[in-house]
Formats: sequence, structure tokens, C-alpha cells
Amino acid sequence: MNRHEKSELPHPPVTRREFIQGSAVAAVIPVLGVEALSRNTGMPLPKKKPPNIIIIIADQFRWDAVGAYGLNSVGLTPHLDSMTRRGTLFRSHIANQPVCAPSRANLFTGQYQNRNGVWKNGLGLASGTVTLAATLRQAGYTANYIGKWHMARPGDHHPAPAGPVAADQRGGFDDLWEGANELELTSHPYEGDIYDAEGKSIHFSGVYRVDFLT
Repeated sequence: MNRHEKSELPHPPVTRREFIQGSAVAAVIPVLGVEALSRNTGMPLPKKKPPNIIIIIADQFRWDAVGAYGLNSVGLTPHLDSMTRRGTLFRSHIANQPVCAPSRANLFTGQYQNRNGVWKNGLGLASGTVTLAATLRQAGYTANYIGKWHMARPGDHHPAPAGPVAADQRGGFDDLWEGANELELTSHPYEGDIYDAEGKSIHFSGVYRVDFLT
């Protein structure tokens, strides 16, 4: 048909909304994808709810302790094994720093230890360091932390605290805070203390520490 000719429509033209609601297009949206649909129709993209992000940090076991790798048949890690079945299991990976605080500093800053300054335990992140938590808060997330921190920076004349962590030493986790800087020094496996955002003790007793934190 020549672009100057008029087409003969058997029915009155329908709106884009009516077309989508009344045709098979609605059925193929999950396959086509909402972004492609938006490009093809000019419809605005629906607002997406960002996914929750949970980072679980576990101390002191080797990679082959996780049953999903197939070298440990004792069955000690059923929940981690379940997560691998629903996610991604990395079979080739390294830790830039296997020591506690430097490893956390690498994770939270995205920098090597020669950049973030935490090349051994006991140094801590400098106040104002740009971290994953701060970046996520800028994107509209809340940043929450529970458990061992081990990233508080010592003062000029005293070591880093074992228990409560000052607000400016929390690496941008400025929403929910329930933790201790060196958890193993404020608790043992079945009793101890973590601290809330005001520095007040949250005591637990008669429950396994990992279960309490979880």
C-alpha cells in the first residue's frame, strides 16, 4: 500500500490500552519482556520494586565444608546447599584477603587493601569511606547490619572497641544496627551481648549465638 493511500479498516481504531487488554499481546508480555514491550508500543515502564539484598558472612570454614561442592557428605550445611540449588555456585574463586577485617573491607568498599587501608585486623575503615551500604542507601535502600562488625577504627590513644560501635564507624549501615565490633569478645556460643544503634546491650542466653543472630 502506498503511504499516501488510505487503508480500509473493518473496525474503528482501538487505543493501545484496548489492544493490549483485548489481544494475545498480554499473554506474551512475560516472554517479550516489559522493556521490549515499552520500546515497541511507547508505553511507560512500570516501576520495578528493587530486590532485597542479603549478604551472609560466615567465618572459619573452607569451601569444601559446604556440602554442595560434593566433597563433604556429613550434611552440615543444608541451608547453604539449598541456596546453591536456587542460585549460583562459584567453582573458581579467590579471597583477596582471607583475614577477617581486610576481607570485609574488600567486600564493603570494592577496593584492595592497599586502597582502603585495612591490610590487617585492628585498623578499621576510615570514617566517611564510600561503602556498599552508603551506595545502596543513595539508591533508596535501607542498610541494616546484624552481628559481628570488626571494622571499627581505633582512636589515637586507644584500641578499637570490642563491643558497641560508634555511628560514624558503621560503614554506612545507618538504619537497623544490632552488632558488636568483636563478637567473640562480647559473647560465647550460648550467651553474650550485641548492641543496638544507641549502644545499649542486647543480651542473649541459652540459645546458640548463630541462631540468635539469625
